[in-house]
Amino acid sequence: MKLKNNRYFKIGAALLLVFIVVVVVWQLLMSLKSHQLLTNADYARKAGKPLPVSTVMAQRGKLDSIVAATCTARESARVGLSVDIGGSVINVNATLGDVVSQGQLLVKLDDAVLKAALQNTKEAELTLKILKDELDPFIADVRGLRNKSLVPVTALLDAIDMQRRAELDLIRVRGERIKAEANIRNTSILAPISGVLTRLEVAVGAVLRPYEEFVVLSQLDPIWLECNFAVDALPVINDFDKASASFPAYQGKARAVVLEKILPVADESTHAIVAQFSLPNKEQSLLPGMQAVVRLNKVVEGVQIPAVCLINPDSDSANVFVIDEDKVARFLKVGIGRYAQGYVEVKSGLENGQRVVVVGQGSLQDGDRVIDERVEDIDLGIARTLFPAPSR
Repeated sequence: MKLKNNRYFKIGAALLLVFIVVVVVWQLLMSLKSHQLLTNADYARKAGKPLPVSTVMAQRGKLDSIVAATCTARESARVGLSVDIGGSVINVNATLGDVVSQGQLLVKLDDAVLKAALQNTKEAELTLKILKDELDPFIADVRGLRNKSLVPVTALLDAIDMQRRAELDLIRVRGERIKAEANIRNTSILAPISGVLTRLEVAVGAVLRPYEEFVVLSQLDPIWLECNFAVDALPVINDFDKASASFPAYQGKARAVVLEKILPVADESTHAIVAQFSLPNKEQSLLPGMQAVVRLNKVVEGVQIPAVCLINPDSDSANVFVIDEDKVARFLKVGIGRYAQGYVEVKSGLENGQRVVVVGQGSLQDGDRVIDERVEDIDLGIARTLFPAPSR
C-alpha cells in the first residue's frame, strides 16, 4: 500500500512539473508574440495589428549650420621686379625664400658711373643758371636802348632768342639731372611690398639688362586661401554669419577670414565651388602652400527634425511620416533647408509640435495604424547624439 502511494505521488509530481513547463512555455510564446507585435512591423502587419514606430516632436529652435572645406594658402599679389637701366650687381641682400618687408634693400647696383654723370649734369645746370641770370639784365638794357632807338630791332630779337635758348637748355639739363638722380636711386632695388621672394635670379658681379624680370615677390599680407566647397554648400557660401580658418601647423587656432570672391566656374576636375578668402598676416607666419580648414557658420531659427526622418530627400524637399491624433501615419511632403549636426531645417509642410516618425518609417504606408513609442521631448543637443546624420 505504501509503495502504491509513492507511485501515485511521483506521477502527480511529474504531471505538475509538466503543467508548469507548459504554462512557462505558453507565457514565453505569448511574450514573444507580444514582443514581435511591438517591434516587428512585418509581423504586426500580417497579424493585422498596429505597426510599431518611434517618433520625435518637431521643435522650433536654432540650427547652427556649418560647412567646411580644405584650403591652400597662396599669395594675395605677385610683383615682378626689373630695372630701367642696366648695371653691375655689387650686393645681394636677400636669398630665395626670404620673407622681406616693404622698403627692404634687395639688390644694389654699381652707381659710380651714374654719380659721375650726375656731377657733370649739376655743373652744366649751374653754368646755364648763371648765364640765364646774366642775360636777364642784359635783355633789360637792350630793351632800353631799343626804346631810345639806339639799337636796331634785330639786336633786341637776337637777345631775346638767346635768353629763350638758355632757358630751354636749363630746363633740359634740369630734366637730365632729375633723371640721373632717379637712376641712382634705382640702383638700390627695394621691396615694393612685404612678402616672400619666390624668384631671385641674380648674383654679385652679374650684369642686369633693362626690363628683364629677375625678382618675383609674393605678397603675404593679407594672405589668401583658395577653398574647394561641395556644390550643395553654395547657399551657405552666399549667406553665412561667420567664417573662420584653422591651420594644422598652428594647432588649429581659429582666425577670422573674409570672403573675397567666388569663382564663376566650378573646378573642372572636382566640380567643386572655388571660393577665395583673405586674412591678415602682418607677422607673415602664414606661407603659400600651407593647408587650412575654412568653416562657414550660419544660424537659422525654425522648425527642425532629425535628418534620419527624411524619405527620398533632394535639394529642397523630402517626405516624412507624421502620426495624427488617431495614431494613423500620414505621408507628407515637406520643404527642407539647411542641415547641421544631424538635424534639418523644415521650411514648410510641418508644424511645431507634430510627431514625426524617426524609427520604422521604412515599413510604413500612408494610413497605417501605429503604436507610437515616443522619444519624449529631449534636449536637441542630446537628440543630435542619438540620431546622427551627415551634415552638409
